[in-house]
Amino acid sequence: MANLNSKLFIPLIVITLILTGCKDAMDSHNISDSLAEVLNDYTTRYDKDSIIILRFYKIEDRTLFDIGHSPFYWNKEMDGCFNYKNKLVVYYSYIKDSIAESLVDSVFASDKTILKHYTSFTDANYIYDGKPNIEHYLVKSKDCIIKAEEKDLRFKEIVSDTTGIRNASFNNMINQHLNINNTSFITSIRFASFENESYFIVSDIDTFTRKNLSGCLKRNGRIITFYGVENLLCPDIIDQQLIKETTPLLDNYKEYSNDEVLFRSGNGDVYKMLPKGVVEAVSFEDWSDERSEKLYEKLGL
Repeated sequence: MANLNSKLFIPLIVITLILTGCKDAMDSHNISDSLAEVLNDYTTRYDKDSIIILRFYKIEDRTLFDIGHSPFYWNKEMDGCFNYKNKLVVYYSYIKDSIAESLVDSVFASDKTILKHYTSFTDANYIYDGKPNIEHYLVKSKDCIIKAEEKDLRFKEIVSDTTGIRNASFNNMINQHLNINNTSFITSIRFASFENESYFIVSDIDTFTRKNLSGCLKRNGRIITFYGVENLLCPDIIDQQLIKETTPLLDNYKEYSNDEVLFRSGNGDVYKMLPKGVVEAVSFEDWSDERSEKLYEKLGL
């Protein structure tokens, strides 16, 4: 009987090894070896949550992605999702020519039925207070992914352009904002007329919607999108014809739903346009909640 058990034990080991190998293959054969290495390393060090989030984007000529973990996924506007070593991996690409397509088999990752086993932040109505341990990677090629340095995450060129803006104060504010917030590739400016004055909110959202889009400008690799220019009391401070003609600049970026763009835009800085185009930052300290809400409603948020 002992011999029989030992004879059975060896094939069982072999079968187990084969099945384990098959499972690993199923986990990894649809993504590049370089991305698999990153996922293996990251999930080994951070095993807290069941969802891994990847975000692909470009800064100048550099392709990068962020990786983080979460108990929920952001929204269903992801480019793809798949299971990897008992975790859900969801990825978002903010550029259409993303190298993500060479790192992940898009056909394999297009089946989103697995999301039914998970919850989005929206559905959970929950603000995550954990630490996602976000890390940044530079994609040199399909086979070479390295840790990004701080300099890789920022635009190097200083913005000093005046194209498309006919008011010096407004233009200086835009350029200063872009130079301070030099990791964002799409910045949104949304205008509203409120209490017979012009207001606007500046938000770094890295995406756009064509709904209510007035136009856009490109400055030193960054994109500025304008919404509701017609709401300005002095709309001539922006070259409206030019910003309409330059909307094809957005063709290489992924468009998100209007709801998602509005949600991201709400975290921006609010300004008021004073006479002669002077720009003043708005402090809400002396504003009632009702008045603040009305302004944000006018801004479409």
